[in-house]
Amino acid sequence: APGAPTAAALAEVAEARAEIVRLLASLLLRCGVEASDIEASQHEGQLHFLMRLRGPSASVQTVLDVLSPATQDKKAHGHLHEAFVLAGCEEAAPAAIMIHWPLERVREEVRV
Repeated sequence: APGAPTAAALAEVAEARAEIVRLLASLLLRCGVEASDIEASQHEGQLHFLMRLRGPSASVQTVLDVLSPATQDKKAHGHLHEAFVLAGCEEAAPAAIMIHWPLERVREEVRV
């Protein structure tokens, strides 16, 4: 179909997403987050990365403390921002970090 992405372009985007996962995992190593704990997806033109936090050093606050500057500082984290662009993100678009709690987790917290 005209305008449809080529197989090579789709492969490049998939590799860029995989690189983002690797880079995020390397940044979050001290938080106990591994690449296998990060899932990449795309919804309504936006990239989403779902991270599962496990272990004693994996807290929402420590992850936010690492990701907030990494997603904002293009000079210090150029490889991450380059991978975002290769994955289809607009270069000037801001990255947003949002916290989503699984319903099961909320139910457990309420019971405690």
